[in-house]
Amino acid sequence: MFSLYFLTILPAVLATPIARQATTMPAPVYVHPTGNTNFCLGATGDANGAATTIVDCTTKTDSTPSWILDNDKKLFQLNGTQVCLDAGTNIGDGVPLKVWQCYDNLPQQQWTYNTGDQHFSVGPGAECLDLTNGAFTNGAGTQTWSCISYNTNQKWTTSPTDSGNGGGTTPPPPSGNSQVLHPNGNTGKCLDVQGNVQANGTPVEIYDCNGTGAQQWVLSRGHTSVRLAGTNYCLDAGTNIGNGVGMKIWQCYDGLAQQTWYYTDDNRIAVENKGQCLDLTGARTNNGNIVQTWTCTDGNTNQIWY
Repeated sequence: MFSLYFLTILPAVLATPIARQATTMPAPVYVHPTGNTNFCLGATGDANGAATTIVDCTTKTDSTPSWILDNDKKLFQLNGTQVCLDAGTNIGDGVPLKVWQCYDNLPQQQWTYNTGDQHFSVGPGAECLDLTNGAFTNGAGTQTWSCISYNTNQKWTTSPTDSGNGGGTTPPPPSGNSQVLHPNGNTGKCLDVQGNVQANGTPVEIYDCNGTGAQQWVLSRGHTSVRLAGTNYCLDAGTNIGNGVGMKIWQCYDGLAQQTWYYTDDNRIAVENKGQCLDLTGARTNNGNIVQTWTCTDGNTNQIWY
């Protein structure tokens, strides 16, 4: 039997990423150092911590990196990904810049463009995006440095992408080995995304098993996300995890507390660090019954899923 106590001591990430696909995005642009359109700001990858560098973009292709500059959210997002330009937790002179999963209102990801100086300043505005040593070479690094109006290493311009969609695409999430989840082993009923609507906030319910993609889930024993197969949507317990909270799907984010689950050996799906389990609301198996979270309890058959 899996210990419920273990569920209450596992670490969780408390920050809340922004749902970047829930709103209309600005058009992507190329970002050039000192107005030199033969070089573009890019990144060495789209994983957390990948360094931002400049790359030769004399010839623009589908793989040329572009960025989405969201003036409302002040986010500087690498197009086709869910990562943003990030100055780190200790913003200061000489700190190498990187990309990191986009978060709303995170100081190190809040960028403002000064059209007069052509500077991108971060957080309170004392530090700017800076081309390290002013090196115009492929792969040259970037950093933060004290904003100086005449410092050409800190001057950046943008140009539109040819296609309007910019370089790079979002890779489809791996589907893995999907499975259906039956409440307490009732093979006639399945955990279901209401109406098969793949959008942030769509409720997760009980419905007659019908073999559709709305009932196919990807998860594993132990620490896991619970992903709707073939999509980038995950089972989400909300920001106020607790008894009676209705379940929904939301864009998947690695390490997000409300999407971090533990699938126990006795077939319970528990939110890590919260002592809350996926629960069949009111023990009702009628179509449309929205499932919830509830305090994990040994012997509670409303919390058995396989």
